[in-house]
Amino acid sequence: MKIKFLLSLLAGGLLVAACEKEEVDCPPQPIDNGGVQVNPSLLNTFVRAHEAPTQTFTVDPALGTSATVVTTKGTRITIPAGAFVQANGTTPVTGAVQLAVREIRTKSEMVLSAMPTTASGEMLVSGGQYFLRATQNNQRLRLKSSARINIRTANIPRPDVAMRLFFGVNSGGNVNWVPAPQQGPSALGVVLDSTGQGNFYNITLNNDSLGWVNIDRYMNLNPKTTVSVAVPGNDVEPANTMVFYVFNSFNTVARGYVAAGQNTVATANIPVGQSVTAVVIRLVNGQYYFGKQTATVAAGQQYTPTLRALSEADLLAEVQQL
Repeated sequence: MKIKFLLSLLAGGLLVAACEKEEVDCPPQPIDNGGVQVNPSLLNTFVRAHEAPTQTFTVDPALGTSATVVTTKGTRITIPAGAFVQANGTTPVTGAVQLAVREIRTKSEMVLSAMPTTASGEMLVSGGQYFLRATQNNQRLRLKSSARINIRTANIPRPDVAMRLFFGVNSGGNVNWVPAPQQGPSALGVVLDSTGQGNFYNITLNNDSLGWVNIDRYMNLNPKTTVSVAVPGNDVEPANTMVFYVFNSFNTVARGYVAAGQNTVATANIPVGQSVTAVVIRLVNGQYYFGKQTATVAAGQQYTPTLRALSEADLLAEVQQL
């Protein structure tokens, strides 16, 4: 016996063209697949080579017929009939549509894709990140206002009933997760089986530009502190250095943002008492460097990881173990 618990109705009507600045619940523009600035050199090498891949499906939901695709991770995405319109927001789309999908579920995938789980600097615990984009003849399509896309995640052992829906938005070239407004057509639910061990998350989505969505909850642990990472070496800059904080007891990754010429990277709102691994990845003169250090966070925690020169394959193996 399965019982469906609807967590909350969450707005997903990201009708950007129709939104006005005065509208409090008007969500920001969702971030696109290529909208996240990683680091110019790392972006074009390690991250783009090893980030969560884009899976492309061709769907043609004829009038009165929905189309369902299944990703490599077992996520089922159902597109209703007549779901898409042209970029003008009114002209119906007929014929085949290309649906691009990305999914990020693990901490190593978050690091490899440079997709941390923070909302305006606050730590989030993630139940999975998903990206959708619909095109026809290489032209971006929009979701019709009355259409609802269903995303059913693969089975999971213990879904968290505190989860809610977040949208990924562009904040200075970096992703920021913004909670969906409290009222609207999008919804996040969790289906629990009769033993209470859980089954899957279920998203009903109606943000017209699609883009990134995330199943999350705020970590809400206090007290918090600002931690710092000392990055060894010369010429530390955003073009060649990435810093991440990997939480060992939660599905959470935060990012420390590098300033040119600064070897110390400081990051706020890290909960005291948590086991967190600081990770540094560098690419200098064609050579990759990797370092990590784990600590139980104390007030003003300082990390001083030692970097090792690694091949690309060895660096990938290190990140995949996070």
